[in-house]
Amino acid sequence: MKLPRYVKTQPALLRYLPTFKNSGGNNVFPFIFLRKDLYNDLLTDKPQPKSIAALLHEETHRQRQISSGWFLWSLKYVLFPSFRFMEELEAYKATMSVLKKNKVPFDTEKVSKHLSGPLYLWSTSYARAKLSLEKAWNET
Repeated sequence: MKLPRYVKTQPALLRYLPTFKNSGGNNVFPFIFLRKDLYNDLLTDKPQPKSIAALLHEETHRQRQISSGWFLWSLKYVLFPSFRFMEELEAYKATMSVLKKNKVPFDTEKVSKHLSGPLYLWSTSYARAKLSLEKAWNET
């Protein structure tokens, strides 16, 4: 698979920061940084669905930043937990579409714990995250 120039492997420094070390990828506008294993898999002729899903998750964030303006999007993402949760939910819908199409399960419990915890600055309650993710999975 040919990747856009703005998709890169995660720099070593980012691997030690809490927000970055626990994820498959991150969007730091204008770049998408992916874990090395995911990035390398995407360069193959038949990348795994989880690698494609990680890329689409970050691409969703990137496109939404382009639509609303990077600075405003980033400000709202940091300052407003509800906005942060809704943005993650939209990106996870992109993840789900790839996984479901390829019959790969999606761990709503694990993602709900992340979204309701410190990694996402307590963007929502666990119950709301779980309910929203399950609904999104069922509608995908």
